[in-house]
Amino acid sequence: MRWTVRRVESSAVETLPPPSPDAEFPTIPPPPPVPPAPPPPVRHHHVPRAGELTTAWRILTGVGWIGIVLVFAATWNASRQLGLPTWWLGPVDQQRPPYVIALPFVAPLVIIAAVGNRVRYVPWLGVLGAVATAGVGLGDLGRVRGLGVVELSAAAAALLVSIASLTGMYRRTDANEADEADAIDGSRDDADVRHVVVDADLPRG
Repeated sequence: MRWTVRRVESSAVETLPPPSPDAEFPTIPPPPPVPPAPPPPVRHHHVPRAGELTTAWRILTGVGWIGIVLVFAATWNASRQLGLPTWWLGPVDQQRPPYVIALPFVAPLVIIAAVGNRVRYVPWLGVLGAVATAGVGLGDLGRVRGLGVVELSAAAAALLVSIASLTGMYRRTDANEADEADAIDGSRDDADVRHVVVDADLPRG
């Protein structure tokens, strides 16, 4: 019985036809091409100009003038609560027009906007704003002495911040050095991106 099974298997193998030389065998498709590397991102560097404030002094100046706005808002509230009308608010039954009430807030808001937009020579603008704020306080000094003193104190603080921020302005040489540093950083980043792209294109062993 075992001999018969082996014989049958041997006969079956011997009867298989040889493969035709023209027979087509399935081929494996080539791998898809590697997509090209994306271009390096474009980095926009802000180049500081002469007369701009450094980042630290921009923050300090902005916070200082926001404090002036809060001082006048508190003065407004105290004037109404205590019944002591300032010249720019007027009595409750005869209050000033809206454009007069807004006068103490004009200079601080203009300077805050200038700081946010990186306007040059903001410290000098702050000196002018402090003088205008002092004018508001002087107008109240003869009417409501306590509130006038508060307003003059706020003007003095704004003047000190503005004068101190003169030391935080970029000079021409400082702006040029910052521009060169940004250019060097940008070229280094571009070189790193090109190095990564070249490494990605090299065949792996």
